[in-house]
Amino acid sequence: MTIHRYGIFLIISMLTAFPGFSPLPGSLALATSSEQMKSAKGRWVFIGGEGIIDAPLAIVMNHFKDVKKADSMIPGLKTKKILQQVSDSERIDYDHFEVPWPFSDRYTIYRAKAKNVAGREILITLNSIDNYPFEDNDKVPARIKESSFLLQSLPEDESKTRVTIKLTVDPGGHLPVWLINLVSGSWSNKFFKNLRKNIIKEKARQKISATSWTGSLNTNPSSGF
Repeated sequence: MTIHRYGIFLIISMLTAFPGFSPLPGSLALATSSEQMKSAKGRWVFIGGEGIIDAPLAIVMNHFKDVKKADSMIPGLKTKKILQQVSDSERIDYDHFEVPWPFSDRYTIYRAKAKNVAGREILITLNSIDNYPFEDNDKVPARIKESSFLLQSLPEDESKTRVTIKLTVDPGGHLPVWLINLVSGSWSNKFFKNLRKNIIKEKARQKISATSWTGSLNTNPSSGF
């Protein structure tokens, strides 16, 4: 799948480095400090939420898979690269997230897979890859596991798409809990605001009529990256 422009969704992105991925207002599900510190194998943060986007499934999916569109959609994301195109529906991405001074920026390398279910929903799963032959020495590696974005066309109105976020992230290094909570608390607002704004701009730029916009509903959305 392919900014904080902190002056920042991860993050997803996605985190001030992935902890930035957080739910919509009123549905915050961030782990407590003790829960974050429980695992000796990492300080995992659990985040989930959803929002309705005023655009068809095919349009929304295009904003997730297009690297340039993802850049302006994901809060905190400074750089995104596709390291390997594994198949039409699977790829390995590198994301660099900007973190405020005096903390080091974060980066994450993960496998993204997309699965189309009956043309009505697309499930994008994200999982970090250990020991991938790529290293960014001036940044701290962050990890993602068992994370996903679920895009669902609304059965009662196919011109709208429900986006559900489920993320499990470890920001790595030594970020204070207050900073993680601060960023995660505002990231989702910016994520959905950016996505909606980008879709509106695209519609205006292409001068898409109501007919052609609705016409995309008849196109089976591609889950390919």
